[in-house]
Amino acid sequence: MPFFSIVTEVNNRANTIERTITSIKNQTFKDYEYIIVESGSSDNSKEIIKKTLNAINNNNFRLIEHKNVTNEMERWNLPLKYATGKYVVVIEGDDWFERKYLETAYEKIITHRPGVYVGKSTKIDWSTNGLIKNEEIKKKIRVLDICPAPSEAIFIRQHKNKPYTYDEKNYVHASEISLYEKIANDGYSFYFENEVDDNIINRGVSLKKKNSIIKVIDMVYFCEKNKNSMSKNEYFYLNKKIGRIAGTILALQIYQFKFEFKLAKLFFYNLIKFSNFKALKTFLGYMFYICPKKLLTKK
Repeated sequence: MPFFSIVTEVNNRANTIERTITSIKNQTFKDYEYIIVESGSSDNSKEIIKKTLNAINNNNFRLIEHKNVTNEMERWNLPLKYATGKYVVVIEGDDWFERKYLETAYEKIITHRPGVYVGKSTKIDWSTNGLIKNEEIKKKIRVLDICPAPSEAIFIRQHKNKPYTYDEKNYVHASEISLYEKIANDGYSFYFENEVDDNIINRGVSLKKKNSIIKVIDMVYFCEKNKNSMSKNEYFYLNKKIGRIAGTILALQIYQFKFEFKLAKLFFYNLIKFSNFKALKTFLGYMFYICPKKLLTKK
C-alpha cells in the first residue's frame, strides 16, 4: 500500500495535462501511486496522457479510460474508487504540484495523523489553523464554518481500507459538505496548514469563475436536513451565513451578466426572514467596493 494515492480526472485538458503529470513525476517524495481517469475527452487529452506516461515509464502511474460520465461529482468519484493509498489527494488536470509538495504534507500527516490534511492557501483564511479535534470540527462543519472545496489542496485518509467518496445523490454542486460530515462522524480530526509554504498550491475565487444558485440550494438542503440536531442559535447562524454567501454570489453574477432571479428571490427571502442585515452589507460591499476594485486591478 503506497502512502499517497494521487488521482486526476481528465476531461478536455489537452493544454495542461502534461504539466500536471510531469509535476507528479518530479516529486521528492516517492511513496505514491498516480491514477488518471480519462472520461471521454473530445480533444486529444488521451493521446497526450499516453505519450507522457510512455516517456515516464513508471509502473506507479496508471491510466484508466471511462466514457458516458453523467455528472461532475461522478467524475470526481471515479478515480477515488481505484485509490489504494493510506491518504488520497485529488489534483485537477490543469493544476500542478511543486517538487516538495508531497514531502511537506507527509511530514505533517505522520506527526498529527488527521482524517483530513488541508494545505495552506494564501487566498483563503480558514480562521482556524493547526489540528482541530473531532468534536470541534463536527460543530464547525455543521454550521459550515469549515468546508473546503473538492479542488483545494486536501489529503483524505482511507477508512477501513476504502476511500471516502462524494455524495452524488443528494447534492448537485456542494457534495463536499456531506463528505466532510462523514469523515468527522467517523471520529477523525482535521489539520489545517498554518505555515505559508511555496510548495502548496494557492487557489481562490475569481470573477471569471462560474457561480450558481445550485451551491446555495445545497447549503439550504444541508441546513434543513440537520435542523433537528442544531440549537436555535446554530440554525439562525447557519441561515445568516447562507444569506451572506447568496449575496456574494449574486453580486458576482451581476458583474458577470449571469443574473439568476431564483437566487435573488432566495437572498431577499433570507434577508427578511432572518433580519439578515449582514447579508445585505456583504452584498452591497461586493457590489460597490470589492467587485469594482478587482476589475480595476485586472485592468
